[in-house]
Amino acid sequence: MAGILILGTDTGVGKTVVSCGIIRLLRDQGIEVGAFKPVATGYPPGQHPDILDLANASGKSYEDIACWEGCVPASPSLVARLEGKKLDVNSIAASVVCRLPLSKFNVVEGAGGVLCPLGPRVTVAELAVELALPCVLVARRCLGTLNHILLSLEACASRGLHVAGVVLNAITPPHDIASLEAGSELARLTEVPILAQIGFQVNPEMAMSTVDWAAIGNLSGVKK
Repeated sequence: MAGILILGTDTGVGKTVVSCGIIRLLRDQGIEVGAFKPVATGYPPGQHPDILDLANASGKSYEDIACWEGCVPASPSLVARLEGKKLDVNSIAASVVCRLPLSKFNVVEGAGGVLCPLGPRVTVAELAVELALPCVLVARRCLGTLNHILLSLEACASRGLHVAGVVLNAITPPHDIASLEAGSELARLTEVPILAQIGFQVNPEMAMSTVDWAAIGNLSGVKK
């Protein structure tokens, strides 16, 4: 089953913006798209804005998208401990996988950054391994992003994950040289493609419209 896993270098980098943009672009092409947010924290169950946005973009219900939720705005591992909840990566991955065939294409959005902890020695990267989908890494277009991107790519590579490319997203106006040149410098430092650069307050679908997301979703999720 075709699909993409959206990972981030950090929380608040625009994973949901990119996920919803991809979903809308694919639906405009007549492709049925499912959306999943396996782990979400910071809001009461049923009220997470990211899941609501994904539901709106995909036309699916909140219940179709959500798997594990916690109220405390903190890492999933901490939320699970504070709220006395069990967070089992294998169970969450199985819950997503059993629902993947419901759509021809599926967009799965991670939580936080690549190494966001889900428990002792278990991170979002381990969940990515279980899901075995090709990954797209979303990063801020700002000072410091090169370090975050390279660390995230290294973490993915060490686990055999295939990162199909990077999307740079301008959370704030890119006024400094580091922000303005982030894309060109990243291209010099790594062979991982820069799929799109989303400008500040620019329509994300327009910025990502030249990418063949359907083709990316048919790639292998693990390196051979």
